[in-house]
Amino acid sequence: MRPSFICLRCAARLAKPSSRLLRSNKRSIHTEAIPSERPPAAILPIRHDRESQHTFLQHEAPNIAAERRDGNGNFNGDDDVYGYGRSHGAGSHSPAHSVPERQDGRLSETAIRRDTRIEGIVRRVTPRARCLKDKILDTQGNLAVVHGDLVKTYGMSRSEASHALHQLERLLRNNAEAETERTAASRLDQYLAWKTQFSSLLRKLADPSSTENVPNTSPTMSEADNMAWQPHDQDMREHVWSQMFLSAVESRPDILPALFEYTFDPTCCPSYVMEDALYLLFRRRQSTSQADETNHDDSQQQGIEFLVTFILGKCPPGYLALPQALLWHVLSRLPITELHPWYQFLVSIEHPLLPNTLLHLARRFAKNHDTKVHAVEILGVLTDIPEYDLNTPAAAGVCISLLTLNKDELPPDQHAVAPDVLFEFLVKRGFRPDLVGLSALMRNFCVRGHLNMGWKVFDLMLQYDIKPDQHVYSILLNGCKRNLDQASLEQIIHIISEGDAWSHVLLNDFLHLLFRENEAQPEPRRRQRKKSNNAWRTMLLLYAKFFNLAPLQKFTFFSLENLTETWIVPPRYKTTATKMVEFLKPQSRRKLMYPDSITLSLMLAAHMRSILLPKYAIRYYHYFCRLVRNKNPLALRLVEEQGSMVYNIFIRTLMQFQETTGFAIQQVAEMIRAAKIEKEQIGHNLHHPFPSVHTWTALVNGLKNHKDTRGALSILQIMGREGVQPNSATWNALIQAFARTDNVTAAVKGVWALEKAGFRPDRHTIRAFNMLSQRLKDSGISMLENMRKTPEQFAHVISPIQDATPSYGRSDDFTQHSQSGLGVPRTLEEVAKRQGEYNIRAIEVGSKKYQKRRAVNSTAPLGMPRGNAGRRLYM
Repeated sequence: MRPSFICLRCAARLAKPSSRLLRSNKRSIHTEAIPSERPPAAILPIRHDRESQHTFLQHEAPNIAAERRDGNGNFNGDDDVYGYGRSHGAGSHSPAHSVPERQDGRLSETAIRRDTRIEGIVRRVTPRARCLKDKILDTQGNLAVVHGDLVKTYGMSRSEASHALHQLERLLRNNAEAETERTAASRLDQYLAWKTQFSSLLRKLADPSSTENVPNTSPTMSEADNMAWQPHDQDMREHVWSQMFLSAVESRPDILPALFEYTFDPTCCPSYVMEDALYLLFRRRQSTSQADETNHDDSQQQGIEFLVTFILGKCPPGYLALPQALLWHVLSRLPITELHPWYQFLVSIEHPLLPNTLLHLARRFAKNHDTKVHAVEILGVLTDIPEYDLNTPAAAGVCISLLTLNKDELPPDQHAVAPDVLFEFLVKRGFRPDLVGLSALMRNFCVRGHLNMGWKVFDLMLQYDIKPDQHVYSILLNGCKRNLDQASLEQIIHIISEGDAWSHVLLNDFLHLLFRENEAQPEPRRRQRKKSNNAWRTMLLLYAKFFNLAPLQKFTFFSLENLTETWIVPPRYKTTATKMVEFLKPQSRRKLMYPDSITLSLMLAAHMRSILLPKYAIRYYHYFCRLVRNKNPLALRLVEEQGSMVYNIFIRTLMQFQETTGFAIQQVAEMIRAAKIEKEQIGHNLHHPFPSVHTWTALVNGLKNHKDTRGALSILQIMGREGVQPNSATWNALIQAFARTDNVTAAVKGVWALEKAGFRPDRHTIRAFNMLSQRLKDSGISMLENMRKTPEQFAHVISPIQDATPSYGRSDDFTQHSQSGLGVPRTLEEVAKRQGEYNIRAIEVGSKKYQKRRAVNSTAPLGMPRGNAGRRLYM
């Protein structure tokens, strides 16, 4: 026969009255430690290894129950170790006071009104659990006065003590009508005895020396264990369950998940025991994670989430109120797609959700335009709480997120909630608009293309006496840039000028607007030949009025000051934007600003777009690389802050000329080698960045312009091997390359690959299809619709890049070309070799012939003065 679970010394002590047990908390119960051959484990998913712990429920649970039964087989309340007997002997405690009823979830006024005795109760010191019990009964429902006593008596944190108060309220409220005062006091004895054991376990977790190593596997319990537990009646299970949990925590924490799975029954387990048990497992997982920072196994965290889901699924409505820290831990790890079903589940089981938890959910919903409606739903619940204020910093941040579109987020479709509807809802719920909130609303309208609504928000700011700042003006300027609205541009420029509010941000926006406006103008000639009407000179005129010329002069070969003094925009090229540049007054020399890296990058991009000869493009590239090698502070700062964007400017210019295409591809290969060397030497890239997706897109677009479809496809495959994913511009450039060669099958599969990569066809995709003849266009649209209707036929495709691996020329075989002997080049060196040898002498000769064809007094390249003197200045 197995030894008794409780030793003889403890049995003698348990024969004493229960009131003495409550007063004595210095002695511990000598329980039989369950033997273990392995160290305790953490919480892992339950249903994978079905070997094991038969002995615990088959032998230990009956022993625990045997110690509780008398000769007739009935339970003996005096032998209850942890105070969970159904009733204590007479005189073991003082009578409990009646507990006030609750109305609408809150204590009635008579319950919370403090009488003359409350002040004395608050000041009463409670060194033992017995005194704490008397103090709780004397509060007459105003349990907040014992918050500090819970912290001192049980060593809880303030949040843990607050949750314990909520447990006490529910415990006393639920038993006030159904039980007598004596039984209610007995329930309170049970609760305080449990908290003593619970606080002891929490203190052990707080001690780093007591934290045990956690193995990576967790034994589970079998069906035989379940059969050993189920035959016992409800009374026995109610008395034994909490003690089994405590014993398992001490000796075999690895079986806790299985213990919960097979033995938990809400009718046998008090709600506060289960809440504390789950919180204890959560704290245990936290302590082991901090002790072993190298262990990043998420399966242990998933085990806690599985247990919480399992327990909540078995509980009746209103049974559990998990600590908000544990609830937040579970919710914060859920993906956004599963968050709303979880929220609805918690509402359906009447689980309490504190305002901070609801605000956390609303914050996550507000960041995605597809789930903003759920954020509105939660904010409606919050504002129904009396005296809840949406203007606190945390709540106002959620409201602003609700009105904001993320930086890289595409504009929502027409089915999304309109921003004006969201704003109206918030105002009706008490939200007071401020500068940040109205700026977010304005940007939402401007990004969607509703610039007129953006101006209405601007007028609303003035009505609220809110002074617009540079970010408000920047939003309107960007709205003008997106919509090319000339009237709005003139209005905003006048407002900024009258308020003397020009700053780096606003001037950079204006410079970029000039650049984009010039790029959007139609050009009948080939794209690699730049327009004589370039943005460089107009942008330089604006730059000279507000910025110091010296930093920009470092990157040019001619005098900028002479150019600004002689240049006037030709009348046929004047627009509203160029007229506003001439309208602006130049700043005095002492007010000139020093340009930042964004300003210099914009000016350098415009300057390189104005170059008409390939030899000048090569000279500028070599000159910039020499500045970087010589550690020029300005060049290094430009590379450090802008990264590969600076090199993209030169690569794009070199790809415009047939003679320098191979040279540009070779330079990208050199960028990769230099970046790898620098990363090996210093651990990161500072002055030699890796090519970005924009660098690769410039290569694809340049080869497309030169009708080298095979080379464009090679670049797409090489960038995939380098770990760079194509963006929508890359796919559109490749689709245009196929459309130019009338390869309709390849173009259609390129659109399919674009959609599979998560992008949507845009105006550039439509323009590519318009390059096809009407017959091919109709055929391509029919093919694309069939592919969208039957996507399962293309499930074998591994990646979008493989989808866009069509054959070269007009063949309809999707992979014929890549399998043939004329396969696409596999390295950048092979692609560059196909473009021909780089011959600087031939480039120089070709440039001289081009210069001879130009009249001496014609419009010269690079913005240099007319005539031979200006050409010598440039050379």
